[in-house]
Amino acid sequence: MSINEQYLIDKYLLPLKNQSSSVLIGIGDDSSLIKSDKYFLTSVDTSIAGTHFPKDLKSFYIAYRSLAIACSDIYAMGGKPHSFLLAITHPKPTEAWFSDFSSGIKQFIQDYEVSIAGGDLTNGPLSISVTFFGEPLEKVFKRDAADVGDNIYISGKLGEGYKGLAEYEAYAEDNQYLSPKLPKEIIHDLNPLAKACIDISDGLILDLERICKASNVGARVNFNQSFVSSNLNDLIHGDDYQLCFTASKDNHEQVMSLSEDIFHIGEINQSNTVEVFNGNQLVQFSEKGWESFNN
Repeated sequence: MSINEQYLIDKYLLPLKNQSSSVLIGIGDDSSLIKSDKYFLTSVDTSIAGTHFPKDLKSFYIAYRSLAIACSDIYAMGGKPHSFLLAITHPKPTEAWFSDFSSGIKQFIQDYEVSIAGGDLTNGPLSISVTFFGEPLEKVFKRDAADVGDNIYISGKLGEGYKGLAEYEAYAEDNQYLSPKLPKEIIHDLNPLAKACIDISDGLILDLERICKASNVGARVNFNQSFVSSNLNDLIHGDDYQLCFTASKDNHEQVMSLSEDIFHIGEINQSNTVEVFNGNQLVQFSEKGWESFNN
């Protein structure tokens, strides 16, 4: 039996429909119809085989990881993810590949309580593009909201994604590269406390620098082995999808009480640069993180 686009959509994507009350028309029509009387957050990410994930990665994890990367940006804005559009480009998908891929989508939908609202399937080099929609909570996090004197925090240990990439062929269930764990459990309580925020996709140094540039401030990071998987280079590896955020010192105890995975890593200052200290020693890095057109 020949495998065509409609066959794959009908068999593997349409059964994933799990519309919330606000997704009135989802996958299966020319566009989605989403009902809302609120503002929406949107984000889009593209993952390309050989650049953003290994070419031989199991398709279950291609799906799960691609969705997590795009969804992470909704959390970074202080929002709750709602639904997504999925565009799949593949040179020649087999039924086995597509079945495993759709299982990865299903698992992510279950884990983060989101809906697939539509998408596209076409022929070409393997890539996955995801557009996510989310609902703002009490306030929207922005990169330009850091103030001198704020504490700097991360929502989880750094370097787990980089470590997971090196070990991906073992396909361990807790591999943070294959199945990034997003801050679903803390986002509601964190929302009123955090100020500036960004997800750590390209490396802590580079992403924190983006907050500082937007806020016209600087930062001091006090390195501690407790918040990295391996060593200092975990500050530049990226692929962590943890949140890096600032909060007033007055809220320190509340922030730290949200999760044992949260680390206080430094302070915002007036220096207009990001400096990392290991004890009293200033650390110099040859690079700051992942740059799409320089790597």
